[in-house]
Amino acid sequence: MQTQTPPSASGVEVPPFDDGLARAAPETRGVAPAAIQAFLDDAARLGVELNSFMIWRGGAVIAEGSWWPYGPARRHMMHSATKSFLSAGVGLALSEGRFALEDRVVSFFPDELPTAVSANLARMTVEDLLTQTSGHAQGASGSIWRGIATSWIAEFFKIPVVYAPGSTFKYTSANSFMLSAILSRTTGQTAHGPSSIDSRKKRGRCQAAMRQRPLETSSSPKGRWYARSDLRSCQHV
Repeated sequence: MQTQTPPSASGVEVPPFDDGLARAAPETRGVAPAAIQAFLDDAARLGVELNSFMIWRGGAVIAEGSWWPYGPARRHMMHSATKSFLSAGVGLALSEGRFALEDRVVSFFPDELPTAVSANLARMTVEDLLTQTSGHAQGASGSIWRGIATSWIAEFFKIPVVYAPGSTFKYTSANSFMLSAILSRTTGQTAHGPSSIDSRKKRGRCQAAMRQRPLETSSSPKGRWYARSDLRSCQHV
């Protein structure tokens, strides 16, 4: 089951894109095509702008589609899906003994700390970053941080830690960036380097491009780019 993408803006036929993934009819995997169509109809009715979609079940792609100008080979910024790969990289580093969940965040960056370190900031741990319970009262988006030309680590330490770390959930890309910075500081590599999830790929088309930020730390909260099939392939890692 596929939706059709126009050949191209110029009308030139686009060669088929081979992503190496198996295909099957939805019915052969216990999924009614009408249910998939209902999902697409609901998205259109609600005004949800889909660039592309892919449904995988039972070892095969059972439905997929793209809306022009997007296509199966076009790479997208994955935004917060990137956090999944960053967390996997952190897990690998933990298993290698690079650092521990209970390690204090301030301990990794003594050269970046503000003059006055609050008690809450001093207590913040790696686990607090992973669980989005750093104690921040407000989230920080990549759209704001991308305009900062100085150290993002120093900027992180300027954010007030209003709540006791571990006590209050607040989703923020700042926490994920600091995890990327900790990976860089403890491994000597960026989050997509040898100690990251990308270095452990054994199969599939798991391809990534990471944008670099001040101090050569990867902007892991939002910085990964994939074609839609790459995201599926990376789940095999």
